[in-house]
Amino acid sequence: MNSEFVRIDVARTPFEAQVVAGVLRSAGIPVLINGSLCQDDFAISQALLNRVGTDVRVPPDRVEDALAAIAQARSEAAEPRELPESDATPPDPPSPVRRTRWGLGWLIAAVFFVLWMVYFSLWSGLEQQLREQEEGSPFRTVWDGDERTLIWRETGNVAFVYLDRNRNGNDECVKGYNRAGQLLFTHWDRNENGVFELVQQYDRNGTRILEHHDDDEDGFFDRVIRFHPDGRQSRWTDEDRDGYPEFLSEFEPDGTQQVGKPQKK
Repeated sequence: MNSEFVRIDVARTPFEAQVVAGVLRSAGIPVLINGSLCQDDFAISQALLNRVGTDVRVPPDRVEDALAAIAQARSEAAEPRELPESDATPPDPPSPVRRTRWGLGWLIAAVFFVLWMVYFSLWSGLEQQLREQEEGSPFRTVWDGDERTLIWRETGNVAFVYLDRNRNGNDECVKGYNRAGQLLFTHWDRNENGVFELVQQYDRNGTRILEHHDDDEDGFFDRVIRFHPDGRQSRWTDEDRDGYPEFLSEFEPDGTQQVGKPQKK
C-alpha cells in the first residue's frame, strides 16, 4: 500500500515533515513520511541527523487537495496577525507634559501586548507541532538539563542522546543506539559549527571499531582508522578529498608503523 502513495514534498528535516503531515491530517488527507517507514537503525539515525531529506507522500487522488492545504497553511503562517481594536480611550491630558507621559505609556503597553501575542502564538504552534511529532515518532523525548534523550517506544531503551552543554541549540555530541540499547556511533562537533569532525563506530559489544576524521571540517573525511581486535590499526588517508583514500598505513599494537601502501582508485 505504501508504494501507492506519491511524493508531494521533501522536507529539510524530520521535524518539518511532521509539521506538514499534521497540516494534511487535519485536512483529512492520509499521509506517510519516510521517517515513519524507517526500519533500519542506521536509516533512522541518518534521517534524524538531517543527512537526507524527508519525503511527504499522499494517495494519488489526494495530491491536489494536499498541495492546496499546504499552500493555505504556509500562506496563513506568512500573513501578519491583526490585533483587536480596543474601544477604551485614555482621558484627555490636562497638560502637554501629561500627554507625553500618557503617549509613552500606551506605546509601551502596545509593544508589550504585541510581543506577548507573538510569544503566545509561537509557543502554541510549537507545542502543537511537538505533540504531533511525538505522536507519529517511534521515540519519546526526555529532557535532563543539557541532555535530550530519545527513547525507543517499543523497547524502552535509549535510542539517541544529544548533548548541548552551553544550551545554545548546537549539539556538541550525538550518540546513537540500536533497539537493544547497544551503542552504535558517536558524532562529535566540539566547536559547534554544524560539521562533525569525528565519527566513531562501535560493534555490538561496545568496542570501538572505526573512526572517521574530518580535520579541516570541509564535509569530507580525510582520515579513517580501523581498530583490529588484536590491537593493530589500519589508517587510510584521502589528501585530495575526493572520497577515495590514496594511502594505507598499518600500525602494530605498540605503535610501530609498517610500510605504507599506495591505494588504487
